[in-house]
Amino acid sequence: MRLGHVVVLVRNLDDMIAFYVEVVDLQISDIGTAAGRPGTPRIALLSWDPATIHHQIALLEVRPDPNAPRNVHHIAFEVDSLADLRAIWARVRSDQRCRSLDPAADGPVTAFIGDQWSIRFADPEGNGIEIYAPTPWDTRAAMTPYSTSGLVFEPFDIAADDATLIAWGERQLAVMGMDYWPRGERPWTSKVKRRTVR
Repeated sequence: MRLGHVVVLVRNLDDMIAFYVEVVDLQISDIGTAAGRPGTPRIALLSWDPATIHHQIALLEVRPDPNAPRNVHHIAFEVDSLADLRAIWARVRSDQRCRSLDPAADGPVTAFIGDQWSIRFADPEGNGIEIYAPTPWDTRAAMTPYSTSGLVFEPFDIAADDATLIAWGERQLAVMGMDYWPRGERPWTSKVKRRTVR
Protein backbone atom coordinates (compact mmCIF):
# COMPACT_ATOMS: atom_id res chain seq x y z
CA MET A 1 0.00 0.00 0.00
CA ARG A 2 1.20 3.53 -0.82
CA LEU A 3 0.07 6.91 0.27
CA GLY A 4 -2.21 8.20 -2.45
CA HIS A 5 -2.23 11.91 -1.65
CA VAL A 6 -2.56 14.46 1.13
CA VAL A 7 -4.81 17.52 0.95
CA VAL A 8 -3.54 20.58 2.79
CA LEU A 9 -5.86 23.49 3.54
CA VAL A 10 -4.02 26.71 2.68
CA ARG A 11 -4.77 30.41 2.97
CA ASN A 12 -2.59 31.63 0.08
CA LEU A 13 -2.49 29.16 -2.81
CA ASP A 14 0.03 31.05 -4.96
CA ASP A 15 2.58 31.37 -2.13
CA MET A 16 2.17 27.72 -1.17
CA ILE A 17 2.56 26.52 -4.78
CA ALA A 18 5.78 28.52 -5.06
CA PHE A 19 7.10 27.00 -1.83
CA TYR A 20 6.32 23.38 -2.76
CA VAL A 21 7.77 23.80 -6.27
CA GLU A 22 10.89 25.76 -5.29
CA VAL A 23 11.79 24.05 -2.00
CA VAL A 24 10.23 20.58 -1.97
CA ASP A 25 10.82 20.20 -5.74
CA LEU A 26 7.32 19.09 -6.67
CA GLN A 27 5.83 19.76 -10.10
CA ILE A 28 2.40 21.14 -10.91
CA SER A 29 0.01 18.59 -12.41
CA ASP A 30 -3.10 20.77 -12.45
CA ILE A 31 -4.47 24.03 -11.05
CA GLY A 32 -8.17 24.74 -11.07
CA THR A 33 -11.17 24.73 -8.78
CA ALA A 34 -12.28 22.00 -6.44
CA ALA A 35 -13.95 19.24 -8.45
CA GLY A 36 -13.70 21.60 -11.44
CA ARG A 37 -16.83 23.42 -10.34
CA PRO A 38 -17.13 27.21 -10.73
CA GLY A 39 -17.38 29.06 -7.45
CA THR A 40 -15.52 26.42 -5.44
CA PRO A 41 -12.10 27.01 -3.85
CA ARG A 42 -8.97 26.99 -6.02
CA ILE A 43 -6.88 23.83 -5.85
CA ALA A 44 -3.38 22.87 -7.03
CA LEU A 45 -2.37 19.25 -7.58
CA LEU A 46 1.36 18.54 -7.25
CA SER A 47 3.60 15.50 -7.75
CA TRP A 48 7.27 14.59 -7.89
CA ASP A 49 6.57 12.85 -11.19
CA PRO A 50 3.23 13.89 -12.77
CA ALA A 51 3.72 11.43 -15.66
CA THR A 52 3.70 8.53 -13.19
CA ILE A 53 1.62 9.82 -10.27
CA HIS A 54 -0.81 12.60 -11.08
CA HIS A 55 -0.72 14.11 -7.60
CA GLN A 56 0.71 13.34 -4.22
CA ILE A 57 -0.37 16.55 -2.55
CA ALA A 58 -3.32 18.83 -3.15
CA LEU A 59 -3.30 22.41 -1.90
CA LEU A 60 -6.88 23.59 -1.34
CA GLU A 61 -7.32 27.33 -0.86
CA VAL A 62 -9.83 27.79 1.90
CA ARG A 63 -9.85 30.03 4.91
CA PRO A 64 -9.06 27.61 7.75
CA ASP A 65 -8.91 28.84 11.31
CA PRO A 66 -5.98 31.30 11.35
CA ASN A 67 -5.41 30.46 15.02
CA ALA A 68 -4.90 26.75 14.33
CA PRO A 69 -1.22 25.84 14.66
CA ARG A 70 -1.30 23.97 11.35
CA ASN A 71 -3.65 22.09 9.07
CA VAL A 72 -1.55 18.91 8.66
CA HIS A 73 1.01 17.52 11.11
CA HIS A 74 3.34 16.47 8.31
CA ILE A 75 3.51 15.14 4.80
CA ALA A 76 6.23 12.58 4.15
CA PHE A 77 8.04 12.12 0.85
CA GLU A 78 10.61 9.40 0.18
CA VAL A 79 13.72 9.93 -1.96
CA ASP A 80 16.10 7.25 -3.20
CA SER A 81 19.38 8.22 -1.58
CA LEU A 82 21.29 10.38 0.86
CA ALA A 83 22.60 12.34 -2.15
CA ASP A 84 19.00 13.25 -3.05
CA LEU A 85 18.32 14.19 0.56
CA ARG A 86 21.43 16.39 0.73
CA ALA A 87 20.32 18.34 -2.36
CA ILE A 88 16.94 19.05 -0.78
CA TRP A 89 18.58 19.92 2.56
CA ALA A 90 20.68 22.58 0.83
CA ARG A 91 17.51 24.24 -0.50
CA VAL A 92 15.65 23.91 2.80
CA ARG A 93 18.50 25.42 4.87
CA SER A 94 18.87 28.38 2.52
CA ASP A 95 15.17 29.22 2.17
CA GLN A 96 13.78 31.56 4.81
CA ARG A 97 10.25 30.26 4.21
CA CYS A 98 11.17 26.92 5.82
CA ARG A 99 10.07 26.88 9.41
CA SER A 100 10.64 24.56 12.34
CA LEU A 101 8.48 21.47 12.75
CA ASP A 102 10.15 20.55 16.05
CA PRO A 103 9.16 22.87 18.92
CA ALA A 104 12.62 22.42 20.47
CA ALA A 105 14.40 23.57 17.29
CA ASP A 106 14.80 26.98 15.72
CA GLY A 107 14.56 25.75 12.13
CA PRO A 108 14.67 22.66 9.92
CA VAL A 109 16.36 19.60 11.45
CA THR A 110 17.82 16.26 10.46
CA ALA A 111 16.39 13.21 12.21
CA PHE A 112 17.64 9.63 12.32
CA ILE A 113 14.65 7.33 12.74
CA GLY A 114 16.33 3.92 12.46
CA ASP A 115 14.93 2.90 9.10
CA GLN A 116 15.26 6.35 7.55
CA TRP A 117 17.44 9.45 7.32
CA SER A 118 15.00 12.31 7.53
CA ILE A 119 14.83 16.08 7.25
CA ARG A 120 11.94 17.78 8.98
CA PHE A 121 10.62 21.30 8.50
CA ALA A 122 7.38 23.22 8.08
CA ASP A 123 5.95 25.14 5.17
CA PRO A 124 5.06 28.85 5.42
CA GLU A 125 1.66 28.06 6.98
CA GLY A 126 3.07 25.65 9.58
CA ASN A 127 2.24 22.30 7.96
CA GLY A 128 4.97 19.76 8.60
CA ILE A 129 7.08 18.20 5.88
CA GLU A 130 9.34 15.19 6.22
CA ILE A 131 11.56 14.08 3.38
CA TYR A 132 13.48 10.88 3.94
CA ALA A 133 15.85 8.38 2.39
CA PRO A 134 15.88 4.75 3.50
CA THR A 135 18.71 3.42 5.66
CA PRO A 136 20.14 -0.07 5.10
CA TRP A 137 17.97 -1.36 7.97
CA ASP A 138 14.44 -2.35 8.81
CA THR A 139 13.51 -1.57 12.42
CA ARG A 140 10.77 -1.87 14.99
CA ALA A 141 10.91 1.89 15.34
CA ALA A 142 7.61 2.28 17.16
CA MET A 143 8.81 0.06 19.97
CA THR A 144 11.71 2.14 21.32
CA PRO A 145 12.56 5.84 21.64
CA TYR A 146 14.22 7.38 18.59
CA SER A 147 16.77 9.31 20.60
CA THR A 148 18.92 9.08 23.70
CA SER A 149 19.56 12.83 23.77
CA GLY A 150 16.17 13.90 25.09
CA LEU A 151 15.10 15.16 21.65
CA VAL A 152 12.27 13.39 19.86
CA PHE A 153 14.62 12.37 17.03
CA GLU A 154 18.38 12.00 16.98
CA PRO A 155 19.96 14.61 14.68
CA PHE A 156 22.66 13.44 12.27
CA ASP A 157 25.37 15.17 10.27
CA ILE A 158 23.92 15.12 6.77
CA ALA A 159 27.21 16.50 5.39
CA ALA A 160 29.03 13.29 6.41
CA ASP A 161 29.67 10.78 3.62
CA ASP A 162 27.44 7.73 3.27
CA ALA A 163 29.90 5.27 4.83
CA THR A 164 30.38 7.49 7.89
CA LEU A 165 26.62 7.90 8.34
CA ILE A 166 25.99 4.17 8.00
CA ALA A 167 28.62 3.38 10.64
CA TRP A 168 27.19 6.10 12.92
CA GLY A 169 23.63 4.83 12.32
CA GLU A 170 24.52 1.27 13.29
CA ARG A 171 26.17 2.51 16.50
CA GLN A 172 23.12 4.68 17.22
CA LEU A 173 20.75 1.72 16.78
CA ALA A 174 22.76 -0.23 19.34
CA VAL A 175 22.82 2.70 21.79
CA MET A 176 19.05 3.13 21.45
CA GLY A 177 18.48 -0.61 21.90
CA MET A 178 16.45 -0.71 18.69
CA ASP A 179 15.91 -4.07 16.98
CA TYR A 180 17.07 -3.96 13.38
CA TRP A 181 17.72 -6.19 10.39
CA PRO A 182 19.16 -5.75 6.91
CA ARG A 183 16.51 -3.98 4.82
CA GLY A 184 14.01 -6.50 3.50
CA GLU A 185 14.92 -9.20 6.05
CA ARG A 186 12.87 -8.22 9.09
CA PRO A 187 10.78 -11.09 10.42
CA TRP A 188 7.42 -9.29 10.55
CA THR A 189 6.11 -11.02 13.66
CA SER A 190 5.32 -9.80 17.16
CA LYS A 191 8.13 -11.86 18.74
CA VAL A 192 11.47 -11.34 17.07
CA LYS A 193 15.08 -12.06 17.95
CA ARG A 194 17.66 -9.34 17.58
CA ARG A 195 19.72 -9.63 14.44
CA THR A 196 22.34 -7.09 13.48
CA VAL A 197 23.95 -6.10 10.22
CA ARG A 198 27.55 -7.33 10.00
